[in-house]
Amino acid sequence: MPEKSLWNIFDLRRVTQSTTYVPQIDGLRFLALLPVLFWHSGLRGLRFSNAAAGGDAAVGLPHGHIGVYLFFFVSGYIIAYPFFKKGMQNIGTFYARRISRLHLPYLIAIFLCFVALSLSHYHPANAPSFNGQKDISLVESLFASAFYLHGLLFNSPPKLNPPAWSLEIEIQFYLIAPLIFLLISKVKESVFPILLFVTISLAILSLYLNVTFGHYGWHNRTVIGYLYIFVLGIAFGYYSVTDNPFVKPAKWLFDIGFATGIAIWVYTGYLEQQKLGISGYINLYFCQLVAIPLIYLGAARGIIFRRVLAWPWLCILGGMCFSIYLVHVPLMQIGAELLFRYVHVSSLSAALWVSFATLIPLSLLAGSVFFVLVERPCMDPQWPNKLKVALNSYVSNIRRRASE
Repeated sequence: MPEKSLWNIFDLRRVTQSTTYVPQIDGLRFLALLPVLFWHSGLRGLRFSNAAAGGDAAVGLPHGHIGVYLFFFVSGYIIAYPFFKKGMQNIGTFYARRISRLHLPYLIAIFLCFVALSLSHYHPANAPSFNGQKDISLVESLFASAFYLHGLLFNSPPKLNPPAWSLEIEIQFYLIAPLIFLLISKVKESVFPILLFVTISLAILSLYLNVTFGHYGWHNRTVIGYLYIFVLGIAFGYYSVTDNPFVKPAKWLFDIGFATGIAIWVYTGYLEQQKLGISGYINLYFCQLVAIPLIYLGAARGIIFRRVLAWPWLCILGGMCFSIYLVHVPLMQIGAELLFRYVHVSSLSAALWVSFATLIPLSLLAGSVFFVLVERPCMDPQWPNKLKVALNSYVSNIRRRASE
């Protein structure tokens, strides 16, 4: 009998419906998760340490938004790939799959936050997304978040779990995705150049809206502000199907491109923290549209980075990114409350390192548990039927025992 690998023993890889699994895509998911974890853990180190009071920019890290943009790119890519591979799928199947796969874990996460905050009457200190919404009750926030409407109704991140603002944007993208693919299906040639042209046009629109209404304007509570990134992912989904870069010969040039893309990507994280004028936004958007394709191409064809991003444990964590993303801020907030009650630091750098070393592993562990118990079972499209059968069996057993 062949020896089981650690991968098989723990069976932690996400469940896919496609027979083609590209580990580098999960590697990109993990890469997208990293700046989010470092940013949010760094903020807790700043807020709880009393080492500095300069504000968010004092963390000295690239903004976590850069990870969200890469997530949006990957979302566009993975939804586009089966469309370009197999053609337009049934819309009912498209939505049923996403509801069964994502909605229950999301609801459980925000409901747990609601219960914890309601029972404990806890009010996070120095948490703008929570304390800046005093006129919004927890019940109102719960119902708005349950329908992915918090940003649209209140023009603010979700009070119960602030990072879920990006999940609301994702849902809006899912709602319009079939229309996008219907329009694409009408294009018979030059699909990739047309999608790149649309990406640039949407980026210009987003830039204009940011300059006109500000970074926290209505447009950035909707998919309109980020549609260019999703369409960029769609463009490279088409490229992946037609050119199959992951099986082409690897070259050093793409490793150099990947490293360059990472440097530019991180630089955009510092731009995100600035008050930008039109020239600053042009710089930001240009850098995003250069960095993300370079990162993708390096993952697909780099000699080093194709291997690095396919490393099994990195891919496992990338496959868990949704669960980790859902639980990381509540766990970091609780962890920081306890941590800095007993650990006293004298400098901001010490506070950051303590936060990184404790809050990030805590988030990864909690996200892994949530993945195993909640998200991974929901990856099975038959889970509602299996749950129904299990509940019926349980009720039957109770009735049988009662009658004995």
